[in-house]
Amino acid sequence: MQTSYASNLGAKRYIFGFVVLPFAVATMMHALRVTSGIPLADEWRWFADLLIPYFKGEISFVRYLTGEYSLLSHTHFPALGLLYLTCARWSCSLAVFTYVGLAAMLIGGGVLTLQAVRAGQRSIAMLLCGLTVLAAGCFCITNDFPWLLVVFEYVYSLVAICYLCFVDRYLHARLPLPSLLILTAITILCGDTVGLAAVILSVAVFVVGGVRQPRLLKAAILIMLVCLVLAALALGTLGTGVPVGVHSRSETLAALFANPCDLLASLLHAFAQPLLDRVVLESLVGQRHLRLAQAVLGAVGLGLTAMVLVAWWRQKNAKITHLPVLFVLFGLLMWLLIITSRYLDGGPYLMDAQRYVRNLAFVYVGAGLALASLAPTRLTRSMAIAFSTFVTTSFVLAAVYQYRNAPYVLSYFENVRALLLSNPGGTELSSVIERCTGGYCAPTVEYLRGHGMTAFLQR
Repeated sequence: MQTSYASNLGAKRYIFGFVVLPFAVATMMHALRVTSGIPLADEWRWFADLLIPYFKGEISFVRYLTGEYSLLSHTHFPALGLLYLTCARWSCSLAVFTYVGLAAMLIGGGVLTLQAVRAGQRSIAMLLCGLTVLAAGCFCITNDFPWLLVVFEYVYSLVAICYLCFVDRYLHARLPLPSLLILTAITILCGDTVGLAAVILSVAVFVVGGVRQPRLLKAAILIMLVCLVLAALALGTLGTGVPVGVHSRSETLAALFANPCDLLASLLHAFAQPLLDRVVLESLVGQRHLRLAQAVLGAVGLGLTAMVLVAWWRQKNAKITHLPVLFVLFGLLMWLLIITSRYLDGGPYLMDAQRYVRNLAFVYVGAGLALASLAPTRLTRSMAIAFSTFVTTSFVLAAVYQYRNAPYVLSYFENVRALLLSNPGGTELSSVIERCTGGYCAPTVEYLRGHGMTAFLQR
């Protein structure tokens, strides 16, 4: 049946990839509508501590570019490079960050759609349902789009997506090892924490696979060697960099072991948040039932994902692609890294922070890829219909809320813009932008206005 399906459709099956377009268009339209170009958080610190001192000649460009580097954590090299380019060439038109991030989101979604269609050679219905689940993961519509830096970080997600696709090619002996090692170095340098997590996952997968295939163990050793060389070079030239977080990893792990139920609550929350953001869900069920609703929503998402992966594994679809399990594991790894580093800052409901959603949504990307490649049976058809209906309903509810809320978001930014122009050192501004407390943003605004770099303040 698989041969007949593939031979009858051939390249025509790529047409079905367009099922992701409604999700992509809805998310892009919302994101562009609420884009203001006004910095909200860390951007102000980058201005005050890095960019302006560089423009004044107080620090070198290398010091500027590495000002957010932290060993074995974030680097923000691409973001700081774009900030410099934007202010030096385009008068600080910071909306560029959003446009670049959205372009990365579209490209990443396109790459994943192509992978799903290539693997989906058994059933048109299963392919369409798989693409629906994948699209809901790629283009989940959240509250984070007005935040410039968070949207830009879809660039790091794109780097991780491409790297995992190359890892899959190596697993199927379709990529030479030297090429994989070069891509590993590029991913570490350009992918920030997300890229580093993808590399960590690849090492773990290769170590496990190395039990049966020695070439995978060799790859794991060489990748670890690349990581050690880069870490040694960074440590020798830049040191350990800026500290990350208030609490150490050991303190956080001790707190989690003391509260194991919080770990489960956080896991369910991680599966719920990409489908319906906390604010959206609260508008539907109210504050009183919010946490219960999150747990139920997350449990359904977790259950459906597990069922699809089990069916995918039993049908031996790993011979076609390992991407479903790679992306589910990657989403879970990102959740684990976040909760074990930030638990003491936000508790079990740390995932309420919208900036984590794009990383958690990879579990649904993996589930969609698995669903697309399944052979149709009574059970898999039922799962496909239930899963695609579940994510589509969630996406529609989220989209309706975000579109209705957009005028309030625009009004908020108009108020911020007016305060930045009239009284950047006042208490009113600090009440809407926490980073500007105590007149922190006033010197930055004064300097930027004095040097004609205020495109983000223009309507």
